[in-house]
Amino acid sequence: MKLNRSKGNIKIMIAGGGTGGHLYPALAIAEHARDAIGAEVLFVGTRAGIEARVIPEKGFSIYYIKIGSLARESLLRKLTSLIAIPLALLHSVFLLLKLRPNVVLGVGGYASGPTLLMASFLGFPCALWDSNAHPGKTNRILSRFVRHAFLYFQRSGEFLSSPHKYFFGVPLRKAMKPKVRTPSPEMHLLIFGGSQGARPLNEIALRAFSEPDQSWNDGARVVLQTGKLDYQKVYNGLKDHPRVKVHQFLDPMSDYYDWADLVICRAGAGTVGELAMCQKPAIFVPLPTAADDHQKKNAQEVVKVGAAEMIEQRDFSPESIKSLIRKWKSQKEHFDEMGQRFSRFAFPQAAEDIVLKLVEIAKK
Repeated sequence: MKLNRSKGNIKIMIAGGGTGGHLYPALAIAEHARDAIGAEVLFVGTRAGIEARVIPEKGFSIYYIKIGSLARESLLRKLTSLIAIPLALLHSVFLLLKLRPNVVLGVGGYASGPTLLMASFLGFPCALWDSNAHPGKTNRILSRFVRHAFLYFQRSGEFLSSPHKYFFGVPLRKAMKPKVRTPSPEMHLLIFGGSQGARPLNEIALRAFSEPDQSWNDGARVVLQTGKLDYQKVYNGLKDHPRVKVHQFLDPMSDYYDWADLVICRAGAGTVGELAMCQKPAIFVPLPTAADDHQKKNAQEVVKVGAAEMIEQRDFSPESIKSLIRKWKSQKEHFDEMGQRFSRFAFPQAAEDIVLKLVEIAKK
C-alpha cells in the first residue's frame, strides 16, 4: 500500500538521537514521511547529540531539551542528570503543547524518554521504535505507557509491555541494497567500528597488518575505517602497506559494502540492518560494554540462523584476522551462503511501513 502525497496533512514529532544508531533510522523515516506524503517532521533532541549537527543539515527543524545519561557516569554527572529530569519533562510538555504534533515517535536516546512519556500522559498518539534484540531500559519503561512499539528482532517483543507490536525492521538509506559486482580473485575485507570507530578493532588490525611477514595476506585487500581518534596513529602505521587503505570515515557506506566480500564489525542494530540489506557475510565483534550487552544479543540472533559468525572482543586477535582470510580463500561458498541467509533480516520497506502506521495511529 502506497501513501498518497497530500501537502501538510500530518505533523510528526520524532524524539531522540545521541548516536548514529538512533538518528539515521529516524532520518530515513523522516525523509520518507516528507517525500512520500508531504508530512511536516519535527525533531526533539539534545545539543550534545549528533542530531544537533545532522538534523539542520538535512533541512528539518529541531528543538532541544536538556537531559543527560544516568548510566556509567560519575556521581556528579548522575546527580546533574537527575536534577535535569523534572526540567526536561516540563520542557517536553511545553514543546508538545506549542507544536501540537499529530503523532510522536521515540527512537531512543536521551531526548526520547521525557518527550514520549509526556506525550503519552497528555494523550498524544505515540509510538516507540527499538531495533535491538534486547530493548533499552528507557524503552522497557516507556512501553508501559506507550501502546505501539516498532521493532526489529522478534525476541525484543518479549521485553516490552506495549499491547501493539509491529516488526518493521531498521529503516535505512535508499542506497542500501544488494548489487551484483564482477567477481574478483582477490578477497576484499572491510573492517569498521561504526561512525566513531572502535579502538580494539583498530589496534588488532594495526598489529596484524604491520607485522613484517605479510605472506599470509597474499591476495587480500583491506579497507579499515578507524574513526577520528585513532586515524592518525593507524594511518601512520599502515600508510605504506600496499594492500591496506585506512580511512577516518566511509562515505557513502553503501559503496564499501558493495566492494566487500567479508565484513568485520560491531553488532549495532543499524549495522546489522545494513549488512542484511546488502547481503554481506559478517564477523561480529560485539561491544562488550554496550547497555544490557545488546550488541552480543543482536549478533546471536543472526549467528543462530547461520548468517554471521561472532568473536568476543577478548578473543579477537591478529590471528583472528589471519584465520578469516585463510578461511575465506578455502571456503568462499560458505561465506556466500552466509550472506544469502542474512537477507531474512532485511526489511526494505521499513521506513514506508513505519510511516503508514504512524499515519494510522494519528488518525485514531
